[in-house]
Amino acid sequence: MNKILISVVIPSYNRASTVGQTIESIVNQQVDADIEIIIGDDCSSDHTADICRDYASRYPEQIRYIRNERNKGVEENYFDCLLMARGKYIADLAGDDEWTDTTKLERQRRYMEEHPQCVMLHTDYDVRCEQTGSI
Repeated sequence: MNKILISVVIPSYNRASTVGQTIESIVNQQVDADIEIIIGDDCSSDHTADICRDYASRYPEQIRYIRNERNKGVEENYFDCLLMARGKYIADLAGDDEWTDTTKLERQRRYMEEHPQCVMLHTDYDVRCEQTGSI
C-alpha cells in the first residue's frame, strides 16, 4: 500500500550551485505526511550529480535520484519526474529554487484535504538576485 502522500519533483540541469539548497528546503519541511523527493538530473555536466547522490545516500527512504544518460530537455525531464511520482499530491520545485517557509507543504496539504474539490494550488513567490541576494 502506498503511504506516500506528497511527491516533490525536482527537474534539474547543471544546478550544482543551487540544488543542495533546493533539496534542503524540502527535507526541512515540517509536514504531517510521508513525502518523497524525485530528482531528475538531465545529464548535468557540472557537479550536480555528486550533490544529488550525496543527498540520496543521506535520505534513502525519501529521495529517488534519477540521472538521465542523455539530455532530454526540460519538458521531457519534467514529465518523466511526474510519471514517477507516487503521491496523492504533487509539488514541484526547480533545481535553482527553494522554499523559504518550512510550513508550506503542511499548509497546502491541509488545504487540499479540507477542500477536495480543489485540484491545483499555487503560492506567491519572490525573485532573488543570485549575485546580490536582493529580492
